[in-house]
Amino acid sequence: MRFKQIVKETLDHYVENADSPHITNARDTLIDMAARHRKPWLYAVSKFYGQFYPAMNNVVFSTDIDADIASLRTSRTPIVYVANHVSNLDSLVLVTQFLEHDLPYPVFVAGKNLFTNWISSLRLKSAGAFKFDAASWSKDPDYKTLANSYFQALLENDVPLMVFPEGTRSRAGNLKVFKEGVLSTVLDTFFKNKISDDPTIDDILFVPLGLAYAKVPEDAVYVRGLSKSEKGDLMSDFSEKSVVPDPIYLHVGAPVSAKEMFKDYVPEESNLIHVARDFAAYLRLQVRLNVPVLESDVVKHAIHSLAEEHGTDTLDEQTVAERTAQLIHMATSNKQYVRSHKTKFSDYISRLHDSHIVRRDKKRLVVKQKGLLKYYSTRFKSITHTGTT
Repeated sequence: MRFKQIVKETLDHYVENADSPHITNARDTLIDMAARHRKPWLYAVSKFYGQFYPAMNNVVFSTDIDADIASLRTSRTPIVYVANHVSNLDSLVLVTQFLEHDLPYPVFVAGKNLFTNWISSLRLKSAGAFKFDAASWSKDPDYKTLANSYFQALLENDVPLMVFPEGTRSRAGNLKVFKEGVLSTVLDTFFKNKISDDPTIDDILFVPLGLAYAKVPEDAVYVRGLSKSEKGDLMSDFSEKSVVPDPIYLHVGAPVSAKEMFKDYVPEESNLIHVARDFAAYLRLQVRLNVPVLESDVVKHAIHSLAEEHGTDTLDEQTVAERTAQLIHMATSNKQYVRSHKTKFSDYISRLHDSHIVRRDKKRLVVKQKGLLKYYSTRFKSITHTGTT
């Protein structure tokens, strides 16, 4: 990444767009928040991450038949990766997979709260993290102009972006509404170039990424509702995940071309927010269709839904097996591939029993942790056509 050039172009855009530009303060703020890829660090991450975080060796990577990964690797068109946000592990999972599969490496948006000291700041920025202050974005027009200018400079220099439009991790398990914030800036950059006599770019590719964890590291924290977890102790999450054998799934969907999507649209600045909001909803659908459906979630949804329907915590195991089979058939009928990491239904039940989520008593199941079952049930409904959208 051409750091000095991007800083210069960011400040040029900032001066052009700010109402009352404060160039010295802006430069200091930009240096503090800008990502700065360091090749030795990325090389070390790509070679040794599995030794430090064993869970990263258990990522199942897949692509849509139309994703055309080979073209993405050689594309000169700006790329914006758009992903759902499940865990504090998300960024690490994604960046290690970008490195392993030789995908264009992005700058990714990371909350200011993660930059707790100079060591974490150095590590995150070296890996490509942009220090984003959501409060300043909402309340400080000057900061927003500077951040927007930075995104514009990145795109015009063919540096990919990675965004989590939900903003924060979903504590309920559902796929949240996509916020248009950064996406509106990306579209604004595209539209400015579209009407320019001397455009720098003529398209932007939005690549949907679907993430799913057989076991979300923070699931119990979400269920207990401990809001302090939002501050995110990354290292403790990594350590906890490293001893859990369950796989992590990442699916890359087919890119969405801004040029194709807006080929008949005449840009109007006053209408940008509405266009961005509609486009965010469209991208949410694309991400939703690419989030892997896990068989373990189907089993948990079957247990939770039956317990709710019958008003009891004690269920017949065979009835749960039959409901699970029905749900899998329904999902596959809707052209959603269900991923399995166990060989038999009974293996999932054994794991739930060992985790004290249910108690297996001969041929009956007794629900022990309703909250966890509800979390995964909600996730299943959110990414299939069986319930909430």
